[in-house]
Amino acid sequence: MTRVRALPVLALVAIALPLRAQEASAERDWRSVARVAKWVLAGATVALGVYAYTEHDAAEGVQARLRERCDTAPEVCTVVDGRYSDAESEALHQRAVRHDRRARAGIVAGQITLLGGVAFFLYDLRGDGRPDNIPYPSPQRSAHSARALHHRTFLLGARVPF
Repeated sequence: MTRVRALPVLALVAIALPLRAQEASAERDWRSVARVAKWVLAGATVALGVYAYTEHDAAEGVQARLRERCDTAPEVCTVVDGRYSDAESEALHQRAVRHDRRARAGIVAGQITLLGGVAFFLYDLRGDGRPDNIPYPSPQRSAHSARALHHRTFLLGARVPF
């Protein structure tokens, strides 16, 4: 992948990171960086997958044109010293090879960003070391639930951590 194509991805990562002046403390909060970076890398993985797919599709199209050309006029597809003797056939072959290399680079870069994203997802799963806040039932709560059972009603609750 060329530097020009990598520049927008690097710009997104740089924009997503908080600047020193924006931080409340001098100590950097890596968990917030991980929360943003994991989604940036997930998006980059998808984008690189789409890029690799389109380059592979372009290579297949060029290769199909070369095959069609060779089927209609076999004399333009003679190979001498590992190269096509016809300049146009050689140009089609080189274009197909170029698209295949780009697709391969997109796949490798996508795999690397996928591994980086998984690493940030796993890092973000780590707790902060403190136990969950699990309140004990109070006497008022117990009395309320006893009244609720007496009136044939029930309470339903859920706890959603943020």
